[in-house]
Parts: sequence; structure tokens; C-alpha cells
Amino acid sequence: MNRAQKIGEKGYVKSFAFNQLILELTQNNEIYNRYSRHQQKLHSQLTSDEIDNAFAMSEEWLEIIKANGTLYLNEN
Repeated sequence: MNRAQKIGEKGYVKSFAFNQLILELTQNNEIYNRYSRHQQKLHSQLTSDEIDNAFAMSEEWLEIIKANGTLYLNEN
């Protein structure tokens, strides 16, 4: 997913959001470093509005995970 960004509409934005979510949840330095590099690459490809939307998405998903223990998306 991180390399192809083929996850439907707004693929790069969703990929950035998923990467951010991984960065928030992981306690593993190797995983953090890997996804941090993905974030840096995507950051240069997105507009500031897209980045803001991705952070909002990530925060929304994190709140769902904290409330329910898991994340289920109701979209395609």
C-alpha cells in the first residue's frame, strides 16, 4: 500500500494517514524509521491541505482505535 498508493480515491492522502497512524502506534524503532521515511517522501508530494486532511483522518482513526480497540472503515 505504501509503495503503490493504490487504495482508492485520495490514495496518497490515505497512505499518509495510515503511515501517520502507524507512527503513532508503534513502539518499534525499526518500524518507526521505515514509515517515517515513507512520510517524508509523501510529504513532498502532497499539498498542505492534503497533509492537513491526512492528519485529521489519522486522528479520527486513532480515536476509533482507542474507543473500540480496532479500526473498521465503512468506506471502499
